[in-house]
Amino acid sequence: MGPHSSRFRLFRKRALWLPTWRLCVPILLAVVGLSGYAMLKLHGFLAVTKPVNGAEILVVEGWMADGALEKVVEMLEANPDYRYVCTTGIVIERGFYISEIKDYATLCARSLEAMGVEPKRLVICPTPPVERNRTYESAVTLRDRFLAMGLLDGEGKGLTGIDVVSAGVHARRTRLNFRHAFGPGVPVGAVSIDWVDYDPARWWASSAGVKQVVMESVSLAFEWAEGPTRD
Repeated sequence: MGPHSSRFRLFRKRALWLPTWRLCVPILLAVVGLSGYAMLKLHGFLAVTKPVNGAEILVVEGWMADGALEKVVEMLEANPDYRYVCTTGIVIERGFYISEIKDYATLCARSLEAMGVEPKRLVICPTPPVERNRTYESAVTLRDRFLAMGLLDGEGKGLTGIDVVSAGVHARRTRLNFRHAFGPGVPVGAVSIDWVDYDPARWWASSAGVKQVVMESVSLAFEWAEGPTRD
């Protein structure tokens, strides 16, 4: 049997069709154009504002700055139909041992009260200590509080809807976490407060913008992949 027998060949010769430059150029231009369009729209996609029509609960993430909370107060003055204003948040990481207020949920509620929100409308719901999925755990804790208050029944129904308020690009992921926690029985909307230290229209031009947008995009992808179930 000869050295060129097909039985002992390790390589085979095949024709490979490749696009010419006349096709590569429009493909490259299309990719660049789509990438540029995605960059322009990505911040707005993450910083979603789409409240639920007739929502009776407004949820405020307690870690937001006072300037963002001032805008929340303006929202409440413009929409007095919210029955409760719920604040969430983890333990304050700095000054815990010398501060009277121990968590962001309480800090946020007290700040809103000082800004004119009626105390009887406030529901303070601190998040238990967790190492991951903090937003989701905040939503679960609030859901359990609503069950204890009788606002939700055993099937997770009873509310016309809730709107969650967050800052900037965190809004879409916050809404997704709350939807996963509350399930299909409660419509969940989102309100993004434009309170960032960069130009949202040119987020890629600052390190803070790139960091926040990229991190939120990756986190949102993980949240979509993980779904409503948790370990």
